[in-house]
Amino acid sequence: MAIPARQQQRHFCVWSLIALIVSAGGEIASADPAAKIAFDREIAPLLASRCVSCHNAAEKKGGLNLLSQATVRTGGDSGSAITPGETDQSLLWRRISEDEMPPKHPLSNEEKEVIRQWIADGAEWGTDPIDPYRYSSADRAGYDWWSLRPIAQPDLPWVTNTDWVQNEIDRFVLSKLDAAELAPAGQADARTLLRRLYFDLIGLPPVLKTENGKWQEETLGIEIDPSSFQYYGASYNAVVNALLTSNHYGERWGRHWLDVIRFGESQGFERNRVRPNVWRYRDWVIDALNRDMPYDEFLRLQLAGDVLKPDDFDSLIATGYLVCGTYDMVGYEMGSAEMQKAVRQDALEDMVAAVGQSMLGLTINCARCHDHKFDPISQREYYEFASLLGGVNQGVDERKGITLKPANEQPFEGIAHVIIPKQPPTFHVLIRGNSRNPGDIVSPRGLQALSAARVSEDFGLAADAPEAERRVALANWISDPQNPLTPRVMVNRLWHYHFGQGIVDTPSDLGYSGGRPSHPELLDWLSRRFVHGGWKLKDLHRLMVTSATYRQASNVRNAAAEAQDAENRLLWHGPSRRLDGESTRDAILTISGALNRKLGGPSYFDMTAKLEHDHTFADPTGEFNDDVNRRTVYRLWARCGNNPLLESLDCPDPSVMLARRSQTITPVQSLSLLNNRFVEQSAERLAQRVRKQAGDDIDAQIDEAYRLALFRDPKPRELELAREFIGKQSLLQFCVVMFNTNEFLFVE
Repeated sequence: MAIPARQQQRHFCVWSLIALIVSAGGEIASADPAAKIAFDREIAPLLASRCVSCHNAAEKKGGLNLLSQATVRTGGDSGSAITPGETDQSLLWRRISEDEMPPKHPLSNEEKEVIRQWIADGAEWGTDPIDPYRYSSADRAGYDWWSLRPIAQPDLPWVTNTDWVQNEIDRFVLSKLDAAELAPAGQADARTLLRRLYFDLIGLPPVLKTENGKWQEETLGIEIDPSSFQYYGASYNAVVNALLTSNHYGERWGRHWLDVIRFGESQGFERNRVRPNVWRYRDWVIDALNRDMPYDEFLRLQLAGDVLKPDDFDSLIATGYLVCGTYDMVGYEMGSAEMQKAVRQDALEDMVAAVGQSMLGLTINCARCHDHKFDPISQREYYEFASLLGGVNQGVDERKGITLKPANEQPFEGIAHVIIPKQPPTFHVLIRGNSRNPGDIVSPRGLQALSAARVSEDFGLAADAPEAERRVALANWISDPQNPLTPRVMVNRLWHYHFGQGIVDTPSDLGYSGGRPSHPELLDWLSRRFVHGGWKLKDLHRLMVTSATYRQASNVRNAAAEAQDAENRLLWHGPSRRLDGESTRDAILTISGALNRKLGGPSYFDMTAKLEHDHTFADPTGEFNDDVNRRTVYRLWARCGNNPLLESLDCPDPSVMLARRSQTITPVQSLSLLNNRFVEQSAERLAQRVRKQAGDDIDAQIDEAYRLALFRDPKPRELELAREFIGKQSLLQFCVVMFNTNEFLFVE
């Protein structure tokens, strides 16, 4: 007999939890082992997953708390909940048997029988109190939540069409498509794939140029066959490798990381003063990615580089990660002692949020004022975690920064915006998050949520542990190869940027409030490979972009697939998306020939900045020269100082952490691109380039403009229309139009 889907879900929840407890081993000691094992394996998971969300110490519906034996026997507003051995006299059983509890989703007959038999047998209790976080429920995650479990080692699935498969990724994807009776799209053409690869890996377009009668791609300098847009003597894999070794790779992927960690070059709040040396951390990120630094080391250095490598200049710069968030200068300098305490707690929450979301994919900061509503993180654990970062401080202004004079080195003498470590005070749980109402003293610890993965939260640190030991313990805990969150989060981030959406579509939240994995086995397979392969990001990139899944065409129509999977979660076609703001600006500069490819160094200002008592950022400077025509990642990324063109293209303000960017299509974007002075100046430069390379022949100019802007020759009808447009308007206006075409602004 078929079991209803809702009942199947309940059965899966209960019995999978029971299996987890069984696998956890014998942690229970009691006078009656058999009875207590039955309770912990059957009753506790059922109560925790179905009942205690309404009946716990904080939310006692009807005055009833079902977490402990004493509170159950005491009962609630209606008296004792259980009379051992007497089901008919037990109020809990009557409410359950009559489907009054739980009110929205009553227990199944099988679940009711478990409760009835337990009461009839004497209602022996087990581990007391029940840990409400040990078991997931319909309302919240427990320690058995999918992302907190150990990373599995799934077998490669069997598939029908092995000819389509290019690497292991394709087996997992095709297996899901087979189950849904869907077929993957065909491979995109060579030109489309090259544009996709270039923008994904380096954030710049491929640009054709002619050199001694031969066609070459400008960035890599590889000869191209103009009829097929294939590289002469270079396979698809060779092009991937060439892009991954380009210095532009770090610029592209460094920008993604800076989005996630709330990187800003001004301090925010009322003063919002510019931090003229935060760019050193930005350059460290770009360089680390270009060198393919192992990801575990990449994280450790940002958390504790100054301690792990005390004599290394770059490792000190890496700690800029912790202090690139906002800084309330007024609160610290002008506030009362009580205000300063409150401001300090806000700063700590910002750091906890950044570490938790960027590295672990957990919103730990949501437990500051109360136990987390959806994930297995208590308020006490929030303060234990915060105390790991309790000695991290940043200076009020650059004069109180750190002067760096490395002895044996990018010669250097100056100020860098890095942490100022201080021994933290004793940490307390703050009742309702109020700095004026301290509770119990806590010691620095990790999260018990990872106990199912055998990653201990106990670092053996006392409440007064040295500041340096705290951050080293945190860094090692996060980068522990057994930690299931760290690799899952980063693998999912890479997938998100390459395929338009992650395997989990909430890249910084793998908890209950986040999405569910579309391909959980693939996520685990990639995560395991990532860790065992030395945490190498470029290896993951290479695997993803060489898959048949990635190479699929995007401009396909399949009515059956669209009806079943309109969001393309099963990956039956390739990604299609508008260029982000930085890539749009960088592509315009690249095509026009105006891009200054200089790496690193101080940020350029593209906004007029009033550097007075309060720093504000007004109108665009309008400058167009080598100093400002650098890649957009090198602009001053000031809070509340976004460029209007970039803002219209969904570039975020760095006041918040951004796991994924909006992809809007609005009239404002078209108006900005058609009437923006930067676009006009770039079009002027492109027109000059076209004339220089094609001469005065209009058809030759059109051919050259198409090759530069769209990476192809014009079609006959396009040539005719372009000839007519230039005759009525000008070559310059034609270049503006080219920058505004969908083909230029979208990657298929």
